[in-house]
Amino acid sequence: MAQLTSGESTEASVLNVAPQPSQTRIRAGILCFRNRGPPDRELGVSPGVWDFLFVNRRSKVGRVSTFSGSAASEHEPDNYTVPAGKFETGVDESCEACALREAAEEAGIGVEIVADLGWYESRSKHDERIQTRYFLTRYVRQLESWQEEGQRERFWFSFDESERFASYRKDLSALVADGMKALTSSLLPETVSQAVFLGTSPPAAASKAEASRMEASSVEDIRLPSNEAEERYTFYGHQVGGHFCLVKPAVNSSFFVELPSSNPSREECSGKVRGGDVLLKPFQEDECNFYRVLSQKRCVALLPFMPRFFGTTTLQQEQVSNIVDRALSVAMNKQSAVGVDETPCLEIKAASWMEKWSCHNCLKYIVLEDLGSRASKPCFMDIKMGCRQRSAKYDDARRRHMATKAKRLSSSVVGFRICGMQCFEADSGKLHFEDKYWGQRVSADRMVDALATFLLRRKSEGEEEELELAEEGSAWGSLRCHLIRELLYQLSSLRSAVAESKGMRFWSSSLLIGFDASLAAPDRRQEFLESVRIRMIDFAHVCDVGNCEQDAEYLCGIDNLLLHLQAILQPSTLQKEWLLQRLVSPPDPSNHDKEEANAHQTLVSA
Repeated sequence: MAQLTSGESTEASVLNVAPQPSQTRIRAGILCFRNRGPPDRELGVSPGVWDFLFVNRRSKVGRVSTFSGSAASEHEPDNYTVPAGKFETGVDESCEACALREAAEEAGIGVEIVADLGWYESRSKHDERIQTRYFLTRYVRQLESWQEEGQRERFWFSFDESERFASYRKDLSALVADGMKALTSSLLPETVSQAVFLGTSPPAAASKAEASRMEASSVEDIRLPSNEAEERYTFYGHQVGGHFCLVKPAVNSSFFVELPSSNPSREECSGKVRGGDVLLKPFQEDECNFYRVLSQKRCVALLPFMPRFFGTTTLQQEQVSNIVDRALSVAMNKQSAVGVDETPCLEIKAASWMEKWSCHNCLKYIVLEDLGSRASKPCFMDIKMGCRQRSAKYDDARRRHMATKAKRLSSSVVGFRICGMQCFEADSGKLHFEDKYWGQRVSADRMVDALATFLLRRKSEGEEEELELAEEGSAWGSLRCHLIRELLYQLSSLRSAVAESKGMRFWSSSLLIGFDASLAAPDRRQEFLESVRIRMIDFAHVCDVGNCEQDAEYLCGIDNLLLHLQAILQPSTLQKEWLLQRLVSPPDPSNHDKEEANAHQTLVSA
């Protein structure tokens, strides 16, 4: 094995397939709308009812003129953008706060947040990678003066005009389309179309009854009628790892959450989320607190690689009991799959998960983004990162146990191990599940084969397919090659973000890799690649150790995962030798051992 360490990662050799991206710039912004007139009560909301706010780009000062109403035909699309700017660490307590600040500074308006539209990627003129989190907002008022008053002007465009003026940028065009889709969503109340506002107070235009309800309600006060409890929740059928059972709300349902707040003095209100977009994870205080104050810690660069955190919610005991009863009925083939969204995937996991299902009795949950919500055939792999599991909660005996356990696993050799996967069998067209016990049996020398299986390898074609993959010689091989290159790009971007987060230790956390195999066809390659996601998950043991050192064990895992992905692109006869020449050696554990012991002492002394 080559004597390299994660601290001196050889990025040139690790990333000879996908170039190392520059440091990612994190931004936040708004897509602001106003209602030009009352919606048609019979026909519903029409795109013509809404105007979207744009501002001129500062580089285009003097090329646009102030006007009201429709856009003039001579206006060039690339003259305009939406308010957005860099996340300022120490200034912005959250992405929401950053977006509201940019609205005030660039457009001179006060707004209320209606929905989180998620992350959008773009490139700067210097080819710098930019990740921007946009929020759909409702126009509230115009400020008398603002910071960029002499440099920018406000423009209100119809939906069709907005599409035209956003067409010069892929991310901006997608943002406008997503914003209109959210506005016409069935979740929004009549005063806007039907949206439950995610701001810190009810919208000014809301009815008195709605405002009173939103101000007074808390998640504990909102209960479902008992006759609906059976129909709304089940275990998450696409879960592949973890100690606790994830819960999935019914796809067409909606429910209230207690919204996150990074400022304890800020009064929180309840918001409404769509069941199809989220999943529920059993509440752990340390993990919930990490999500709440994430943007205040030293890991702002990691925000695009985290699942969206919506808040917390509490279920009734009756609802939880019904979740368990349904799962056990499915496992014992006593319940039909009809009408139960998760049943087919629950059936194939029954043998591995029945014991956990029967013991499940959690009432409080954190509400997270469901990365497979729009996938017809979601494939997931849960990868535990680091050379061993660590935690500030572990005493001496537990730390010794974890060190001994790691020696039996691939973690001690390559810095990561597989905790489970749901993969697509290209030959049969079906999803296949492997549990954590299978993952524990995947040794370091079998890791390339396990990863290749997850990444759509066809068993029937064997070595011939692998050779074609290396040369991009077949349509299927070319698709797999592009999938691996996309993962290399995202993973190398994540590595840069982790390296920036000095002092943070992502102990016992995982990476979740996912994509929609239903899109895996040569003629749908772009759609397929857009479904690929890498997210960091499981933060119950994350710790800020207070120094300026990088998380060397986590970086070791990323570096070797990058190398294993690249090895799949090599001819099978050369993979082992190619990999052994490049593997990164695990770092000396003594530094992490000291940090872990000190963190434990600090915890017990508190």
